[in-house]
Amino acid sequence: MNCISQCPFEDTKNTQHIIREILYYNTLPGISEICLVDTFGGLRYKFFEQIINGVTKHMDIRKISVRLCRKKTANPYFKQYQEHNIAKIIQFCIQNNIYQFDVISDNNDDNDNDNNNDNDIVDAYKILNHNRLYNYIEDDADLASCA
Repeated sequence: MNCISQCPFEDTKNTQHIIREILYYNTLPGISEICLVDTFGGLRYKFFEQIINGVTKHMDIRKISVRLCRKKTANPYFKQYQEHNIAKIIQFCIQNNIYQFDVISDNNDDNDNDNNNDNDIVDAYKILNHNRLYNYIEDDADLASCA
């Protein structure tokens, strides 16, 4: 499920609609994983928490995987906010038995200077990489090792 919370074409999505959609996919035969993708870096912790809490009682939460992105920015305050938000989402995942993260191996994640064209959507976002994921789960590494 791409653009899980916000999409530049569809605007902000309704939490209940997303929960119903996840539960629908869960009923389809042959579906072993449902990946929640934050394509444009707009997923907020509280929104994610509401979604997970809404599906937890109705499905095996271990079927959920997560792919997180963040917007490239030269603004240190916005970057810090995004980092904190992603860290909270990852920690919430681990505390709720969600251990599957779709990440890339790119190690050049700190190069966020916004020198690219704002109209180039693909280059305006960074996908979570292995190094960042390991940094975020450092505090909960004992929980993650149980997966």
